[in-house]
Amino acid sequence: MADERPLVLVIGGTGVMGSEVMRSLEGRCRLRALVHSDMSDAEIARRYPQAERVQRDLLDAGSLEAAFAGVDRVFLLTPSVPEQASLEENALAAALTAGVQRIVYVSSTDVGWEIELSAAHRAMEQRLADSGVEHTVVRPEYLLNNLLGEVDDLARGRLVAPSAQGRCPFVDARDVGAVAAAILLAAEPPPGPVEVTGPESLSWAELAGRLHGALGHPVMHVDPDPTEWAQEAVSAGMAPWLADALAEYFEKLRERPLEASDDIRRVIDRSPHSVEDFTDDVLGPAMPPIGEQSTPALVSPSGDASGAPLVATIPTNHRSQHA
Repeated sequence: MADERPLVLVIGGTGVMGSEVMRSLEGRCRLRALVHSDMSDAEIARRYPQAERVQRDLLDAGSLEAAFAGVDRVFLLTPSVPEQASLEENALAAALTAGVQRIVYVSSTDVGWEIELSAAHRAMEQRLADSGVEHTVVRPEYLLNNLLGEVDDLARGRLVAPSAQGRCPFVDARDVGAVAAAILLAAEPPPGPVEVTGPESLSWAELAGRLHGALGHPVMHVDPDPTEWAQEAVSAGMAPWLADALAEYFEKLRERPLEASDDIRRVIDRSPHSVEDFTDDVLGPAMPPIGEQSTPALVSPSGDASGAPLVATIPTNHRSQHA
């Protein structure tokens, strides 16, 4: 008997959020992943052996027909790179040509800000609205999963972010995956946009305090100047475009704190994971011994008084990789 479940194409399936979408969808639909390298192809094959894989490059619009053939619904997540708009335009054009029924597009809660990181999101949200295709925009907040790239600093008692008193409702990627999967599989999608946030808005200093309690050792927020932070990030290997865009994001966050939404409960009828939930389930098991570092820290030409660099990891809702 033919499998009549919808065929869902996941774009961005090896990233932090995309991986959670794949996990939430597995076994509930026919599943296909668009991959762009042998490495991501192998990763999807290992983690989701029942999923189809089609290796194509979103920048090559003429190559995408096979990836979208027969697809009913699409999860679209692209990286924050200068080419983001082209990646998304090509994906949308291929989806419309293939007759895709529904698109779930990952934007950002800062989409209304006039900053570089949100420019492509603003344009794509408008293109989707103009296209006539059924779609839901999902706007996730800054991921708690970013902390997994900062375990060495956290083990030394430091949480680095040039955020001052800026606040945002940090969210667990597991919640993003659950919400996106629910929308992809629903008979009728909920009205969007859907803002996927944690249960409360916190400053980085308040987050450090929560981590102190959850991890059982002191954690202090280190707050460098955004411009200095960007310079050190470039010295440590971050692309200049992204470093400047992130510095602009943090500058804006200082002026326009973000608030929590109740949309997770609206879509999947449960509360979002808390900082403590994430720490117990995900962050705590990944921590190195306190006072030690498991991998070499990024090196920068200048640092704080302790000599440690002031560079945090790239926020993964503005990540530089894609599947």
